[in-house]
Amino acid sequence: MFPFLFFIIGLTNCAKPIFICGFGFDSNYPSINSEVLTLKTIGINDTTTALISGHISGKFYSDKSIATDTLIFAAIGFISQLRKDTVGVSSGMTGEFRIDLNAGIYDIFISYTGFNTLEISQVHFNPGEIKELDVLLGQGYATTKVRGDNRD
Repeated sequence: MFPFLFFIIGLTNCAKPIFICGFGFDSNYPSINSEVLTLKTIGINDTTTALISGHISGKFYSDKSIATDTLIFAAIGFISQLRKDTVGVSSGMTGEFRIDLNAGIYDIFISYTGFNTLEISQVHFNPGEIKELDVLLGQGYATTKVRGDNRD
């Protein structure tokens, strides 16, 4: 009985009016689409692997207006189309991430609890290529799909 009572008290003392104590966003607000802000090659390095780095932000409703903030610990997954294996990284305290990848074609998935998942398909990584990826995830529970092969 005691743990259940603590759970109810925790829900009633939630400070954020839009999010229900971390269990998701209020469905009275419409979903916000996710989008790729930047996906471009910014340099070439003398290595056999490719490098991608970037920043993850989120757009959400806050007190009847729309706000944007950094998403810490967002999950970024890279699925190799050639080898069918997956590697991943999470964003840090400032929303930044960085990962070295083998050359190839990848599908990229970016997700964060309470925000739409962003799927970027057909992203080409050449040996030594350095790419920058900045995205804005929108509040909601859908998936936004975009093609990455023509973004450079």
